[in-house]
Amino acid sequence: MKRLYVSMISFVVSLAMAFSPVFAADTADTKIANAITKLKSYYTTNNTLSSADDIIAVESLGMQAESDTFKLAESLPATLSSTTSTSKGVTSDKADGTIGKQIIAIKLLGQDPTNYNGVNLVSKLEGDVNEDGSLKNSGGGTSDPWAVYALYKINSQKASAVASYLTSEAASDGSYGYIY
Repeated sequence: MKRLYVSMISFVVSLAMAFSPVFAADTADTKIANAITKLKSYYTTNNTLSSADDIIAVESLGMQAESDTFKLAESLPATLSSTTSTSKGVTSDKADGTIGKQIIAIKLLGQDPTNYNGVNLVSKLEGDVNEDGSLKNSGGGTSDPWAVYALYKINSQKASAVASYLTSEAASDGSYGYIY
């Protein structure tokens, strides 16, 4: 009797486990679709794009940043072409990952990052790549991948060197960046 009972319980649990991943996937897909719909609504309502992050977000949602739906802020050309930032009265070079985001945003707008608003962001980023593939103005774990992606988007010969360097800096668990 015990064997029959254990067999029946095993069968029921196995059957339940077989269907539970499917239900979880359906729920996750619905939640993701709802989140994407909310984001699209947000950007359609708040349609002035003022940064590289805004442009990348809009394009990631499948919308066209350069369409009539969106307005580009008057300050956007200056923001996208700037290679320095000022904080507390001190001016310094932007992180190479930030320059990478700017290049990606300019490319998404269908414009030339080698001459955007009179600035060659491509030569700035490529000039910041050291011989070993490290970046002169590294922004750390969350910033540097943007520099790699931008280098690939502009077909730079330095993209592989930077990607290899970042890969070599990865921790044993695959993460990288700064530990605080």
